[in-house]
Amino acid sequence: MRRLIVRLFVVCVALAVAPIVSAAPEDISRTKHNLSVSGPGPVRAASEDEVCIFCHAPHNAAPQTPLWNHTPSAAGTYLTYETSTMDAAVGQPDGSSKLCLGCHDGTVAVGLTATRGSIPMTGLAMGGGLPPGESNLTTDLADDHPISFIPDPGSDPETRLPPEGSHVLLDSNGKMQCSSCHNAHSFENPKFLVRELDNGELCLTCHVKIGWPGSAHEASSVLYPATGAGTRVSDLSCMGCHDVHGAPGSKRLLTSEMEEQVCYACHGPAPLGVASDIESEALKPWRHPFDLVTGDHEPVTTVVPAEPVLLDREHVECGDCHDPHRARRGDVLEGAAGINIDGSVSQHVSGAPVEEYEICLRCHGDTFQQFLPPAPIRPPGASNKRLEFSPAVGSFHPVAEIGRNRSIRLGTQLSRSGSGLTTSSRIKCTDCHNNEVTADTQGPAERSPSGPKGPHGSVNERLLRAAYSTRIGTLNQAPFNVFNESNFELCFLCHDVRSLTAATDTTATNFGPDAKDLRDNLHALHLAGKTHASCHECHYNVHSTMGAVNTDPPNAPHLINFAPNVRPVPPNAQTIWRSGGGDNGGAYCLLSCHGTEMTRGMDYLPGG
Repeated sequence: MRRLIVRLFVVCVALAVAPIVSAAPEDISRTKHNLSVSGPGPVRAASEDEVCIFCHAPHNAAPQTPLWNHTPSAAGTYLTYETSTMDAAVGQPDGSSKLCLGCHDGTVAVGLTATRGSIPMTGLAMGGGLPPGESNLTTDLADDHPISFIPDPGSDPETRLPPEGSHVLLDSNGKMQCSSCHNAHSFENPKFLVRELDNGELCLTCHVKIGWPGSAHEASSVLYPATGAGTRVSDLSCMGCHDVHGAPGSKRLLTSEMEEQVCYACHGPAPLGVASDIESEALKPWRHPFDLVTGDHEPVTTVVPAEPVLLDREHVECGDCHDPHRARRGDVLEGAAGINIDGSVSQHVSGAPVEEYEICLRCHGDTFQQFLPPAPIRPPGASNKRLEFSPAVGSFHPVAEIGRNRSIRLGTQLSRSGSGLTTSSRIKCTDCHNNEVTADTQGPAERSPSGPKGPHGSVNERLLRAAYSTRIGTLNQAPFNVFNESNFELCFLCHDVRSLTAATDTTATNFGPDAKDLRDNLHALHLAGKTHASCHECHYNVHSTMGAVNTDPPNAPHLINFAPNVRPVPPNAQTIWRSGGGDNGGAYCLLSCHGTEMTRGMDYLPGG
């Protein structure tokens, strides 16, 4: 009878002095923390029938409250969570967290108590500690949610203190502890959680991710079969990408050390993949190298202005172009940061979208030498696309600004192609650099019914949407024996191939008519007539004429800049193109190509 009274007293005292962290139903006997012989879990006493004695004792307990009875952790120091995106300072575990770690770091036997000594236990590792697994956090807490820190919403606007009345409570010192999320006595939620994880309920108590409500990952009703029938992406919410304890990708508690694998869990091939299959795109011969860096990715989608948009490490990850907390159906770039054509930083927010090219310029702009590895097969080599697409250049594809060529003939050519483009249109980087399946549609890639879209991967060199031959001839021989439009399929998604190869139709090309024969279409003459030239030989850099080292003037219109096999006519040091002044009054070239010299007398009269 006396032993029963003591047991009841212990239970009552323990519950009376324990911090009330939740209004959730409490009955420790129904949980795995019931370590007595009657406990429901695999770890339990061999014969001890008292439930609370493993943690609490009414007399002779350790000096920690609440009447603590378990032997403290033997750990001296712990590895703690670190990340560049956390502003609060994380110290060594203290308070109630240190009490929890007495069992959960594996350094002390679970049954080792102050008042009862070592209680014989079953289901434990050698030495009496918790066996390896999710319950044994070890002394390496770098892969676990941080504890024993004071939240600092003033420095991090995407966090907040738990609201009044919340089940999530800070300790008496204002610190986040294990007991903030776990109630050691509660049986209502799995893992002793004070709130459910579904729909991010627990996480969103403190984490206020800007743009999360209504975003694709928050609102998706798509079923995710890998977790069981009826589970939606929105149900998984935060836990679809993050592990709170033992996260392989420790820097941001990601479910994989390889950041792209977190995304591939949904964005992979069927049957597990439930969204656009980007993983298969990343396996194509030409792709963005998502696997270039592992475990070292620093995101640049933060809303803190002081954090840099560009970092000093060469990498490309999904999070460099997409903010997973803000991306929306129809606006996958929501939340992304970019570099404007003038070099300034731009942040994509609702109502003020970042241009697609601005995201590309983060790596393909001023820092291209830092971020892009050498690639001799990338003609004419990596370069600063911010300068190339600048409206200050003589001619450029209209990515950042409307193009300079507003002629009626170009407009006619575009309209004939079925591209839907006009001389006032702008195009995107992904209208050329995209999945090859989008070549099933003329004009902008976004109109294609096929997918997935984006510069993730392609079977074509340089990650192109369609074939574009960079083959050039020798000084005496053309690159092709006959013209084949498939060699320049990319060009002809916007430029009408018939307008450029019809020998006598000059209504949709500015390259002609020749002053000697008003019927000549000089595009047709070069492509399919006498020379069998390549588009790449006269438009060597198709982005713009910036840096045209083999052409005078270097900023010529019509994207005229010559390939290295096109040579000058002595005594000229460079190949020359002039917009006027030919023997017949038209534009002319002074150059040698495929063994033929072009002279002032072989001029042409471009139309207006």
